[in-house]
Amino acid sequence: MMTFIFEFGSFILAHVVGLTAENLPVFIVYSLGPTMILNFIWMLIFQYIFEKIYL
Repeated sequence: MMTFIFEFGSFILAHVVGLTAENLPVFIVYSLGPTMILNFIWMLIFQYIFEKIYL
């Protein structure tokens, strides 16, 4: 969740200041989407490991 907030906040700030001309759908497809998928995979892996250790 913190990665999402950081990346989205950085994009919005860069867009407001004028550092990027990229639009939101391109940002979501090429940056935010892969990050969210990777975080979901890590969550599934670590949830399984921690359940085996602590439960």
